Amino acid sequence: MKMMKPRHNSGQSLVELALLLPAILLLAIVTLDLGRGIYYYSAIYNAAREGARYGIVMQQPYNSTPLYMTEIKEHAKALTIGLDSTKLYIPNPVIDGNMLQVTVEYEFVPITPIAIFGYEHIHMSSTSSMLIER
Repeated sequence: MKMMKPRHNSGQSLVELALLLPAILLLAIVTLDLGRGIYYYSAIYNAAREGARYGIVMQQPYNSTPLYMTEIKEHAKALTIGLDSTKLYIPNPVIDGNMLQVTVEYEFVPITPIAIFGYEHIHMSSTSSMLIER
């Protein structure tokens, strides 16, 4: 009887790695983008909430001077740690009766190449309204 030599399949594992590596890397990058997006939304949500809280604690609700509005905006902007300030927009707070409303907007640019789906950036926005007590 003739003994056959065992085959070495080292080329097969290289081909399998070449086929799976792009999918694994894309999954890792999508996971990182999802985490970044959640962090950025959390930051703008907290900034809007704390900006509104700062505005009602200041107890100047009917003094809607530009200085008062700027103080609220600057306080909210100071809480957006880690965000690119060039993509951050905070419009003037709105006082409607006894309600103070602060909005924070951000343009999130993901690393994942989602531009092929028509998205180059994702618009994130958070609004917080708080009652002004007299």
